[in-house]
Amino acid sequence: MAPASKRILLGIAGLLVLLLVFTSAIFVWTIAPLGTRYIAKRMCSGVFVAERAPESVWKSELRSGSFGYPPSFGYEIDEANKRVTASWNGMAVSTVAFRPALGCTPVPEGEKLAAAPGSEHRVGYAEPFAFPPRIAASPALAPALDWAFSDPKLRTRAVLVVHRGRLVAERYAKGFDQDTPQMGWSMTKSVGNALIGTLVEAGSLRLDQDHLFPEWEDTERAAITVEQLLQMSSGLAWDESYDNPYGDALQMLFGSDDAARVALGKELRYPPGEVFEYSSGTSNLLGLLLKRTLMAATIEPLHYPQRALFGPLGMRTAVLEPDPRGTLVLSSFSYASGRDWARFGLLYLNDGVAGDRRILPEGWAARACAPAAADASYGEHFWRDVSREGDPDLPSDTCHAAGHDGQYVTIVRSRELVVVRLGLT
Repeated sequence: MAPASKRILLGIAGLLVLLLVFTSAIFVWTIAPLGTRYIAKRMCSGVFVAERAPESVWKSELRSGSFGYPPSFGYEIDEANKRVTASWNGMAVSTVAFRPALGCTPVPEGEKLAAAPGSEHRVGYAEPFAFPPRIAASPALAPALDWAFSDPKLRTRAVLVVHRGRLVAERYAKGFDQDTPQMGWSMTKSVGNALIGTLVEAGSLRLDQDHLFPEWEDTERAAITVEQLLQMSSGLAWDESYDNPYGDALQMLFGSDDAARVALGKELRYPPGEVFEYSSGTSNLLGLLLKRTLMAATIEPLHYPQRALFGPLGMRTAVLEPDPRGTLVLSSFSYASGRDWARFGLLYLNDGVAGDRRILPEGWAARACAPAAADASYGEHFWRDVSREGDPDLPSDTCHAAGHDGQYVTIVRSRELVVVRLGLT
């Protein structure tokens, strides 16, 4: 080989090595940390919130779940301190810690999470929707339950049917039961609707309220209202795609220590109120608004869900997890048992009343499930039509809290019906 040709080949080889090193560095510093934080978060919540075996969480959620992580990703569990640390080949290390009543939260590098607020902030749990030990089973529903659990690809974990206040069907997959908290993913958005509703009922917020954040003053974003945030028509630019590691949604959930800050810095793409654009960032703006409103009233935000919602409903297993900055992640991070998700659905079936106590403003539940101004398939952090193509077999007043991997709390007021479906589809 001629010396000139050899030099060219060596130069090309050198460039390829540099490119490989550069690409690896990008992966280690930008993409791998998303994966390790996701692993640590799912493992922590699965083990310490849902009380499942680590091997089960790794096999079902992480090795064969939505992302399918290879063995180069690993984790360690500190049982004594209730922490999970994940890494990629020993690099891109992420740690997530469990706190009682608050679930699991990432621990920023070089920082410590504040201790959970004390028991003086908590309240007892009522039992307005106490289900009897033995359900009033309906034989007619058995074939439907058989179908839901027959296909292993569906990975159904729980199905419950409540009709006219009676639990008429309930079934769980192996390893799950009536006390197992299961992740809600975007059903958390509907929980956020309820929490905002409690502030409206208390007179602390209005649906037409604007000028929501000081960071938006002197900009067109100051015109965005609470109702527009609930209806996903804020007009803020947002990328909800989950196949782009640099997209807004993944960066917000697993790349940022401040979930609301990502959306807070977005500019307007459309005039507020005119265009529907599904945005998990919008839900976390509501979480920030919730936190700041409560803090202004000297109310502890982190235990507010238990005081104002889960406690009155008797949702003893429910947990709403915050980010490292103390903002509840209203887009995604909630856990509750199948029965507690059914209790949540019953709140909306019963016009926001639990027992003899009004939790939500009169008409709030109907409003949440009414067509949004910018898109009739959506309501206010509830879906009216999850397929967005229409389903003539369902009553027109069907309303869903819906989440990733096939989580549903379906409410049909005209049939006095709540259906819960949880799984990993």
